[in-house]
Amino acid sequence: MSNMDSNLADALSEVARLQWAKWDWQREEALSLAQHLNDAQDVAFYLWDEWLPESLRQVLTEEFGSKERARAWVAFYAGGHDIGKASYAFSVKVPELYDRVRSYGLGAATALSSKELRGAPHGAVGAYALWVWLVENHGFDEDAADTYVAPIGGHHGKFPDENLLHSAEDFVDKLEDEKWQQIRFEFFDAVATRAGLTATDCEQRREQELSAQAQMLLTGIVVMADWLASNTDLFPLSMFDASSTSRSDDAIDGLNLPDPWDPRPESSADDLFRARFDLPAGATPYPVQLDAVKLTEEVDKPGLLLLEAPTGEGKTEAALAAAEVLAAKFGCGGVQVALPTCATSDAMFSRVLKWLDRAIAEDQLASAMLTHSRAQFNDEFQGLKFPSQSFSAIYDEEYGANSKEPAVEAHWWLRSRKTAALADFTVGTIDQFLFSALQSKHVMLRHLGLAGKVLILDEVHAADIYMQQYLYRALEWCGAYGVPVIALSATLPPDTRFHLMEAYASGIAQLENAQISNNILGELEIAKNERAYPLLTFVNADGVSIRKPEASSRRQVVSLEYCDDSSVVSMLTEELRDGGCAVVVCNTVQRAQTLYDEICADGSFTDDEVFLLHSRFAAADRRDKEEELVAKYGKSGVRPRRGVVVSTQIVEQSLDLDFDIMFSDFAPSDLLIQRAGRLHRHSRKNRPERLQAPRLVLFGVTEIRDSDAPEFVSGSKRIYGTALLMRTASALMGRKQFISPDHVAGIVRETYDTEAQCPVSWRKDWDEAVKEQQANGEKLAEKAKRSLGPSPNEKDMSRWFQHGSAEEFRGQSQVRDIEESIEVVLVEQRGSELYSLPWLEKRGGESLSDANGVDDELAREVAKCTISLPYWQVGGVDEFIAELERFGSPSWQLSSWLKGLLPLPLNESGECHVNGVSFSYDMKYGLRSIREKESR
Repeated sequence: MSNMDSNLADALSEVARLQWAKWDWQREEALSLAQHLNDAQDVAFYLWDEWLPESLRQVLTEEFGSKERARAWVAFYAGGHDIGKASYAFSVKVPELYDRVRSYGLGAATALSSKELRGAPHGAVGAYALWVWLVENHGFDEDAADTYVAPIGGHHGKFPDENLLHSAEDFVDKLEDEKWQQIRFEFFDAVATRAGLTATDCEQRREQELSAQAQMLLTGIVVMADWLASNTDLFPLSMFDASSTSRSDDAIDGLNLPDPWDPRPESSADDLFRARFDLPAGATPYPVQLDAVKLTEEVDKPGLLLLEAPTGEGKTEAALAAAEVLAAKFGCGGVQVALPTCATSDAMFSRVLKWLDRAIAEDQLASAMLTHSRAQFNDEFQGLKFPSQSFSAIYDEEYGANSKEPAVEAHWWLRSRKTAALADFTVGTIDQFLFSALQSKHVMLRHLGLAGKVLILDEVHAADIYMQQYLYRALEWCGAYGVPVIALSATLPPDTRFHLMEAYASGIAQLENAQISNNILGELEIAKNERAYPLLTFVNADGVSIRKPEASSRRQVVSLEYCDDSSVVSMLTEELRDGGCAVVVCNTVQRAQTLYDEICADGSFTDDEVFLLHSRFAAADRRDKEEELVAKYGKSGVRPRRGVVVSTQIVEQSLDLDFDIMFSDFAPSDLLIQRAGRLHRHSRKNRPERLQAPRLVLFGVTEIRDSDAPEFVSGSKRIYGTALLMRTASALMGRKQFISPDHVAGIVRETYDTEAQCPVSWRKDWDEAVKEQQANGEKLAEKAKRSLGPSPNEKDMSRWFQHGSAEEFRGQSQVRDIEESIEVVLVEQRGSELYSLPWLEKRGGESLSDANGVDDELAREVAKCTISLPYWQVGGVDEFIAELERFGSPSWQLSSWLKGLLPLPLNESGECHVNGVSFSYDMKYGLRSIREKESR
């Protein structure tokens, strides 16, 4: 058994105790290697005993055969992570500390160059030393031993490749005095003893390779333990500290991480929904909600649940309730919710917090984080309890040694970009989940956070071919970890349904080092071809289960109509002559702005009656406009007598809005059905007589008929591809209406059926479009694979970095196929000085030119006014950036909010001329631009 009451240093020789791990150049204080390893090992004991969720511990328990052995291996790796610092290459970094051990004969065979020293980073030296220790001292098979070194070699966030390990091997065997290796073995022996790892435990693993899942999770735990043990507020620098137990106890008390969530769902599905959500008096949950919870109550093993149902059926509540049941059943310590955009994540965060208020028992405390690039601007997130604690750490990257009390809190240690994934509950963009499949530094922390949670993927249909490569790989890892997953969609194409299940099932198969069985493949094919709607599909190690919930009483007949682009304004005017609320959905920002302009110019509507929303509003303005939209057209909104909302696809994703009639650019059928979910969404008695039934009017397409192939506007073809639009046209041809949910599955199936036949007169255009679609799809898939992490069947962890690593600020462009852009912040220029935008509710119109810097509150309000400009919009990128940098103020660089941001200075008329491009911005239109040579 492990001995936490002992001090590692007591088991070491004098020369081993003199090895150092941390050095503060300013204070000239050191931390001994023995003490740091002791601290990290104690943190690992704490993490295993009190912080890691049961579901995650179970993964390692199954790997090593018992909880005791798994605990010992965890503590061994944490305690041994920095043993490579007992090396000549590391020790000589601080000459005065090296001088203490020089007399023991610890040197090098010859004078070494800085290049030779850099070839032996301590992570690689430690990994090689562990490999030799396992092979020579414990009889490990060499190939098996290869799989055990990742947690040591990768504890700085990147697994070493074969070249680096060979470089470390050459250094140790040829350049360094052999006494260094003896000291490293001494450390491994002492660390193993203190961890409770016996020689018998090692002998049992001699021929067994360590699974990729275990390597990833062990490395994640080691990184976390190292970072916590490197926090000098928790663990002060000291060469020796005899009171190891009290030192660690004090540090862990100061850390005060919340324990894993202990879910306690109600005994019945009905009671669970009543306890967690605001059901109106006398109301009952929808059938799809009850069936989702009942299905999760019946399963014996974790799996993937696909929930397909129309909008308005309460999919979010169903997912949260099912997540609570699954978490209780399988020992998960939290929930991760992933959505398409920052805006939908913000809206979901509010809903999750309300749920948590009821889902967390009074005797519990949980950590919650909003995880997207603009989370710092979400007032609700910032309003969470933030226990105050500084974070001082001495880092040791290679050659950088100097360098009602609420139930939910945003814990101080989990607030950083790297650690946020470790919070109990996270809500963010789907990118945060897809990053777990991206070759990126510290990816193991994302896996550590994911492996102990239930995962909810909202609007999973929104992933395109490029994103799907990361989605399927990440789901494969979920299957390998046994992470329960709930994926939500209004509609899923059959092939997408199949590939989602196949990916998860492939991960399950990794647990047995096998392929998906033919039986399960057959069941997946049956599920793929299921035509019921709504539909629940569940896959786990036992196979596939299908539930066909009854549709709720909310059965909707949506009429389908068409008009050409030039008739949209006149038809709007006619349809709303007696009042009513219409939404016009355009596929591009430019089309939305143009149509908004035409509606306003027509004069049939007042300015107050017409509203424009798209992605080229400053972030703060867009958030305000979304809130205004929900206040008018949401469930409890105060609706105008007459109103027109012109928007892009923003309105089809998660915003709870209700309109009487919809005009929409032509789009793939599943997205049109999703958009139509905003029609007559809420029960209302005061709709105008002519708008009593939901109507969807399609434009952006020529007449759909047998005689010739339809044509689509260029923006729609660029976004969705001609082939998919043609398949949709074929599926909708001749339809005057569709009924939800009755017709939904059939329409979507026909749209995505690659064997579907088109009218004879379409054949030439159809074949060309399909050929183009296939070529583009192959190109996108190949592009995505350049940075795609390996599957769980690949045990060589260096494969995670074969193409380099992508930090998160570059990561979004690697898990999404999006056009490159420049982020700017909108400000107003008066003379030579810059000011915050005058219409800001807080701190508007204030000077940003204070030589002493911009105060935090003002800087935060200004930083909310960012907007992304695609490269094509700015002319020459380098020239554009250089010109904007001229407007920068030294005071900006003093602000953590503004540092590095480029100002786009608007004059008092809201205009700006930069690099041959004229920009204009106002609260009505958002940002518009035109090349100045085009305007002449």
